[in-house]
Amino acid sequence: PKIAKSLGIVGLSAPLDASAIIIGPLKGGDPLLNITWSTKNSNMTTPFFDFEEASFTGSFTNEAVKGLERNDSNSLIVANNFTARWRGLPVKMTRLEIQNLENPILTTDLQSSFPLTDLNDVIQSTSLNMESGAADIFLQYKGPMERNEQTNSLINGYIQFNDGKIMYNPRNVLLNNVKGKMSFRASDLYVENIQCNVLNTLVQMNGTGKQLLSLINTSPNQAIIDWNIFTPSLNLNSFLFLLQQKQAKATTRKEHKNTIAGVAGKIDKLLEEGVLKVSLKANAVQYNKFTASNLQADVTLLQDRYIFNNASMTHAGGSMQMNGSLVQQKGNTNLAALNVDFNNVDVSSVLNAFENFGQDAITAQNIDGKLTAKLNSNLLLTDAGKVLPESISSQVSFSLK
Repeated sequence: PKIAKSLGIVGLSAPLDASAIIIGPLKGGDPLLNITWSTKNSNMTTPFFDFEEASFTGSFTNEAVKGLERNDSNSLIVANNFTARWRGLPVKMTRLEIQNLENPILTTDLQSSFPLTDLNDVIQSTSLNMESGAADIFLQYKGPMERNEQTNSLINGYIQFNDGKIMYNPRNVLLNNVKGKMSFRASDLYVENIQCNVLNTLVQMNGTGKQLLSLINTSPNQAIIDWNIFTPSLNLNSFLFLLQQKQAKATTRKEHKNTIAGVAGKIDKLLEEGVLKVSLKANAVQYNKFTASNLQADVTLLQDRYIFNNASMTHAGGSMQMNGSLVQQKGNTNLAALNVDFNNVDVSSVLNAFENFGQDAITAQNIDGKLTAKLNSNLLLTDAGKVLPESISSQVSFSLK
């Protein structure tokens, strides 16, 4: 009865071609059971997913460990060379094992290769839309055969992207030529050498999300992702969209077992409310007339603000250090609070780069020398990156030589 109950959570539309060897008494004992089977192009239902065109061979024994008692806890089900389609995606599992039919534990690996566009209907994310490219997936799973939050599950594996084109809807930004790898190790996520072009800017990224796979199911807004970004050349004019309010896109997801829309909703919530800590490096930086090199900065991205710490760069023959924040306000504006140290910079170049700080008393044309200064400033920026002059409130102490 327990065998029937355990196997009953899996349904097949096509019959099994099975054979059995039974050794031992049929009454008054537990005979040895060795059963083998095969099936082709069958629809298959499970507590996790439903598969189409499933083909595989398999076996069952009630004496997985020879010499031990023949019962459900010593039983083993094996499926070999499993191939199927899930939501149109090709799926392959070299070997699948179900151990201990009293408390069934599933162990398997899963492989798949498919066009990225096929993911859109599966994940139903409102944040990400796959426009082109290819993906390879390899996952290893060990855990309960039935959904059970009280039993630990282990997932390891990776997703590899090639030649991807992905639209990030909240910012209406297209990521081109996406390639790289995301690895899953237990509950941690590792992003390994992701490269893409964003608005003609080459970006290289890697990062870590500790306990991310656990938090995404319980508290996505408590997840913290540590992210490293490098670009050879950063033109800030191309990234003014970061000053704009995120665009909310209302979408009704179809909730059924063969999508992972529930997970997609948690991913969307993670992208919206999670904490992203970025270590940013750029060889060259430009914004209007401002240019600098050797940028290094720690940036924390929260739901409505950016926090800058330990930003440093080479500028105007000297150096700059900066801390500050940028907080979104109503009316398409952003409140900037900046603490900037200028060290031995050419004052004329600084005034030219910052367009004379919005004043005409002292300009780049009528002053020169080496400037060392501390600037504390609060001001409003529009979502187009324009400073509102009447909003500027600053204090500066300086030395000019």
